[in-house]
Amino acid sequence: VNRPAVAMGATLDDVQSDPTLDHVQSDPAEDEKSRAVVVSSRLLRLKGSDAGSKARQNLSYFEYRMEGWLMLGHSFGEDMMLVTPGKFVKRATGWKRIWNDERSGNPKDFDMFIPTCDDPDFIAVGVFCVFQEYYHPEPPADTPAAVVHKSVCLPTDLGPVVWSDAGTGARWDVTLNLVPRIRTMWPSIATLHHPGDAHDLN
Repeated sequence: VNRPAVAMGATLDDVQSDPTLDHVQSDPAEDEKSRAVVVSSRLLRLKGSDAGSKARQNLSYFEYRMEGWLMLGHSFGEDMMLVTPGKFVKRATGWKRIWNDERSGNPKDFDMFIPTCDDPDFIAVGVFCVFQEYYHPEPPADTPAAVVHKSVCLPTDLGPVVWSDAGTGARWDVTLNLVPRIRTMWPSIATLHHPGDAHDLN
């Protein structure tokens, strides 16, 4: 796996090559290979937090943008895995809302989404948050979100709870857990829309 250039003056130790998806090779005519790297949490940029949600747990979420690379989901402060587009990885073209804070009475809105695309064989493996906004917007159109082909995804057990909306007073309930190896968040509970099993990458 080739290591990309590292942003913000970091050393190569801050971006670690990961063999995930290295074996996934597209047709020779496409000459595309999907690659994955793990970016140190020290390099992530704070994107938002649940401040003002009234939730009893705190959540800050982070992103990392690097040209040509896609995020599997927002990070809650863990190292983040990035992937490149290829035969088995696509850039998302849409969003599915899995939670919002409807009826919470909060002055600002809090929403969670999974990325989607027009091919049902590609699925999300992480969650993106849009917190402290107005009128429940989707993530920005330029968000580099990935969806992954089902053939390289394996159902996996969830890790510890990362955040719950308990305390918000919202109509819908959500509990986010860690997906251990790929370091994304995924709901164990989502009463507005549950997206199904958590997945690891084969």
